[in-house]
Amino acid sequence: MHQRDPIYHDGQVIGTAYIEKQGLYYKFKCVCQPKKPGLYAIYASNGNEKLKLGICVPEGENFVLTTRIPIKCFDADA
Repeated sequence: MHQRDPIYHDGQVIGTAYIEKQGLYYKFKCVCQPKKPGLYAIYASNGNEKLKLGICVPEGENFVLTTRIPIKCFDADA
């Protein structure tokens, strides 16, 4: 499974989350281009729950977060 979802801040798209299922994990790579400086925490939501993935760090002109979470932390059926 490969999926791309927009990342929002204050109602505006500031980046893209790339999600890939890897065995018992979801791999997230989030690439953001925020309009103003600051710390940006990334959350994932399945509609019922919200899970904090982490904080983006500077990488070139972007802010990036790469992480993996166990599927069981996010899917009730897993």
